[in-house]
Amino acid sequence: MRECEHHGPYQSRLIDAPFDMGKIETGCQLCIRESHAKSEQFRERSQHRLRSEKLKGLITAAAIPAKYADASIDAYRTEFQGEHYARRICETYLKTWATQRMKGGSLVFCGKPGTGKTHLACAIGNDVMASHGGTVVYGTVPQIVGLVRESFRDGSAKSERQVIKDLLDPDLLILDEIGAQSGSDYELRTLFEIINGRYQAGRPMLLVSNLTPEQMEKTLGERVMDRFRECAIIVPFNWASFRGRRQGELC
Repeated sequence: MRECEHHGPYQSRLIDAPFDMGKIETGCQLCIRESHAKSEQFRERSQHRLRSEKLKGLITAAAIPAKYADASIDAYRTEFQGEHYARRICETYLKTWATQRMKGGSLVFCGKPGTGKTHLACAIGNDVMASHGGTVVYGTVPQIVGLVRESFRDGSAKSERQVIKDLLDPDLLILDEIGAQSGSDYELRTLFEIINGRYQAGRPMLLVSNLTPEQMEKTLGERVMDRFRECAIIVPFNWASFRGRRQGELC
């Protein structure tokens, strides 16, 4: 019997040491278990810290607006049947994210303003980052077209090709305010290059617009909408605005 200064008496054994180094005496098993537990706790803390640091990096790169930094599906209020349908679509999309990511599954949120389209899109983006470690980029169409235009300036930090690549590479791209652009040939070509590039690469997209599906087709063109008919679910948001309901209005 041996005496452990922490746990009292314990039974030791002689065991063969590695590399033909003879026999060694075993120590207190409780001390050994505690040491293993501390090592496991340290490993888990280190992994949690690394995950937290990675998530912070993903969130910064995503450029999701501060207003929607904490957006979640659970926080989306549902009163109308259409809202329940939209929420179920989003929940199913996230539950099947691994499949959606592989096949380029996309969603199009279109319809009345103030109905929670951007909230749900950003909620999906937040969950993709937090639960799956996926890369996400959010941008309004005017912002993205502006970034591409900026690349033409002398001394620009990025070329047009690099800007487009930054939009093609993420696991999920959220394009908001479809229809807010002027509709010039240049803007339509830019949007088509981004959307078609991701379509060809099988990368998911979320499109958000205050337009109806018919208006979106007129704005983006038949070629672009054809891409989404193949790989996307179009979700109409045609109920009363949250803002109107808060003011007691009927829409």
